[in-house]
Amino acid sequence: MKLIGLYRYVYNVVVSLCLKCKNKGQEMYYNTTNETGVQLKANLEKANNQTHLTLAVFQTYPNDYLSAQEVWTFLMDNESIEEHTPLTSIRRAITDLTNKEKLVKTDKKVVGSAGRRTYTWRLK
Repeated sequence: MKLIGLYRYVYNVVVSLCLKCKNKGQEMYYNTTNETGVQLKANLEKANNQTHLTLAVFQTYPNDYLSAQEVWTFLMDNESIEEHTPLTSIRRAITDLTNKEKLVKTDKKVVGSAGRRTYTWRLK
């Protein structure tokens, strides 16, 4: 039984590494739940869509400094993302876009939904 679990784990690691190599330079979905097959493909597509939508918000407001919460709210208000889309998905998209040098993290902070100060980003 433990051997089957080990094989499954190794398989998931290999698939994850292959996807990272295949998608190098593209938006990423961090497969932390070790999804495979159809579910993994759906998650990758959803993550790519969230990243494109996030970039579109910054392109719509090229001179504004936006927090992840503000981007999430904008996308929710426009019904561009599903109601249950977590804020962390938008944060992941912002991180990916920052790593690809499409966005720049600023020193400016705003008060987020939890009452804590949070950073903003702007279009590069």
